Amino acid sequence: MKNKYENLINSQLYILLYALILFFLVTFFIHLDLTHFYINPIKDKFNNPVVYGDWTYVLDSVICYKKGANLISNNYCDVSNRPYHYGSIFLSLPFVDKFYNFYYLFFPLVFCLSTIIFLNYYFKPKKIIDFLIIALLIFSTPIMMSFERINIEILIFLILILICYVRNLYIIQFLVLLATSIKFYPIVSSIIFLTKKKNITLFLNIFFFLILASVIFFIEHKHLTEIYKISKLVEPQTVDNVGMYLFSFNLLPELGRSTSLHLQFFNSYYCYIIINLILLSAFLYFILKINYFNSNEDNLINLDENEFEDRLFLISAFMLIVIYFMTMNYLYKEIYFLGLLPFLKKKLYLKNKYINLIYKLILIKFIILTFLWIFQLIFFSSSVYIKGLNILIKGVIDNLLIIFLIISLLNFFKKTKFLKFKLN
Repeated sequence: MKNKYENLINSQLYILLYALILFFLVTFFIHLDLTHFYINPIKDKFNNPVVYGDWTYVLDSVICYKKGANLISNNYCDVSNRPYHYGSIFLSLPFVDKFYNFYYLFFPLVFCLSTIIFLNYYFKPKKIIDFLIIALLIFSTPIMMSFERINIEILIFLILILICYVRNLYIIQFLVLLATSIKFYPIVSSIIFLTKKKNITLFLNIFFFLILASVIFFIEHKHLTEIYKISKLVEPQTVDNVGMYLFSFNLLPELGRSTSLHLQFFNSYYCYIIINLILLSAFLYFILKINYFNSNEDNLINLDENEFEDRLFLISAFMLIVIYFMTMNYLYKEIYFLGLLPFLKKKLYLKNKYINLIYKLILIKFIILTFLWIFQLIFFSSSVYIKGLNILIKGVIDNLLIIFLIISLLNFFKKTKFLKFKLN
């Protein structure tokens, strides 16, 4: 027993040490601008790269807000005058002007280190290939883009981890509301309530939560309306400039539209509509085939609502689906795929074909697509055909992953039977 305990301690120390090594490497690469050959940084008006550009955007917006600036029309404190499009909660950060360097350096390091430790701890590397996969995931385009810019999605992702980890219903409510106050779509993380014991107490807590959420949306209504009006300024609209930097259902339809315009054949609008219909038909076909006409229930993904990894898989999957269909998004929002890995890695021994397929597709998505992106930038930066091919590959993988995630959620909803509760 003593040897087993010592081995466990030693393995945990190795994992922590490896996480620290990766953290120092990431910090080293970011501050020496070694990632800019494949990660586009935020740049100031003099075209100089800004380290942690999305985090400085928050801090500078707070300073502008306290000076009385209209952050939507004239956010002059930001390096590139980007209109403010996060929740108002950040604008209450105290003493930003006095402790700017502390905010600028401390929180990005905490966000990066926490994410890297999480991935190492729950990936549970044992073989050399496991350690290599973790390193490649960390240095993949979506994750390094999140780290280099310190995009707010990292903070939301860390909050989601806490939501799945804690068991107290009131703390969960607070964390969900906190994430929702930062950006409105994390409200979907309230799906975590479906993993709780179904009784009157739970329903009363959900009712109370909905009241608080409604108050937040009422207070933020004007701000949300203004953000919606400027959405075209802060979100990508086409694939022409950003290419593989997109994570959206519209990726392939936009690729079809762009290709049609470039080659000057067929009507680009009809091409966009046809591809949308084809994709929706494919979604419907696979969802019905796998989820409703599959006679072997063992092949489906079954979630245990009492396990941390399963709960995180549930929330992360729901977040990814909502984000995927909501708007055109930059790929730093793909960080939520990391929330799927602990469950998938834990269940690989089951030889479930869907678990194995999702796991391998995620590795391909993060690792292989990063190499394809770097290959495109170095050797074929001006080739629209290589660019289009890479976008096509990414779009197909994204759609397959979202299809399997939808199927997983539908299977969870079928087994939850939320309307059946006990009066206690």
